Amino acid sequence: MKPIIEKFLKRGKNQIEREKNSVTEDMEISPAMYSLLEQDGMKTVSQHLRIDYNKKMNRLILSGLHTETLAFKNWVLEKKINMKQKSLQINYSVLEFLRSVDCDEMSRDLFISHGITAVYTIENRGVIVIGSTERALKEAEKRINTVLTTKVLVVEDQGVLQMPEWLNLKKQLENLFSTVKKISVLINLSRKRDKVIVTGYRKPVMEVSEYLGRLIEKHTRIVEKVHVKSHAVVDLIKVRKSQDWQHFIKSKEVKVSFDSVRPLIELSGERAFVQQARTFFERMAGGLYTDTLILQKSGAKKYFKDQGKMMLPILLKEKRFVVVLQEDDMLEEEGDLFQAEEWNQRMIRRFGKKVENDKRVLTELKVI
Repeated sequence: MKPIIEKFLKRGKNQIEREKNSVTEDMEISPAMYSLLEQDGMKTVSQHLRIDYNKKMNRLILSGLHTETLAFKNWVLEKKINMKQKSLQINYSVLEFLRSVDCDEMSRDLFISHGITAVYTIENRGVIVIGSTERALKEAEKRINTVLTTKVLVVEDQGVLQMPEWLNLKKQLENLFSTVKKISVLINLSRKRDKVIVTGYRKPVMEVSEYLGRLIEKHTRIVEKVHVKSHAVVDLIKVRKSQDWQHFIKSKEVKVSFDSVRPLIELSGERAFVQQARTFFERMAGGLYTDTLILQKSGAKKYFKDQGKMMLPILLKEKRFVVVLQEDDMLEEEGDLFQAEEWNQRMIRRFGKKVENDKRVLTELKVI
């Protein structure tokens, strides 16, 4: 038993000596530097030295023999001298994302967990990458540029941002892709609230942007104009074909306005519904014919205005056509002129062929 007892006695004596001669010292070290020192084997420099780190005060507390603390400080100083650093030029939104998260945790996730001995810190409104070697700096910069990204969504109708659908979706996506411990995506608005800026890890950013983009596209309120061949087309669709488009008004999804002067129909509402309505009205107008009768005889215009009210009711018992007296202001304004040939070409592009299967005839009477 003597060797065993002597061993325990010697160990106890050494412990008493260490406690008697131990000192406690501290040194200032940033969280980023502390993380790098951990990666470089800080805990193995002196096995008997007790090392604690106060993150709030950025202080490294050392407890042990004076020679041990001195050797450790020299090791830290040498590491700090040999450390490399680089200022990165990155997108402002990515900078704000990196600023909003814990630098130490993000450095571990971005670099250290992938074998890159580097960290980043925010200084003077910029990103500083610190690494043990030049290679580590290059790998860290490359990883930031490939892993993090930003996506900008243009908001044409700011009313969308006030809708319950928008607020609920935004909250759901933030809860889905971010937690208290790890933020993967930030959703922000520009100062003018005309853009949605999604920033963070590339894959979540793309998914979140797709969801938000669909909602913005669907609920954005727009105004579309359906140009037709003549005002007679407008008149016939408005009066004689009202039963065909009344469902748009009843559903309150689209507001339909017929221009009293120019040959066009105006549609307003959420984009998805307006686009459907535009296709509907263009197809309806495409199935109509129009013709223009030009009378150059003196007094013809006045005669038509005076006698037209008596003649037209007899002619228009047939509800398949209308007759309109074309005034000068019933033509498209300059710069917005819509020629019949151009209209036909658009019908061909949209429906694959010129629409002419509907034999309803519109007559537009033009008196000069």
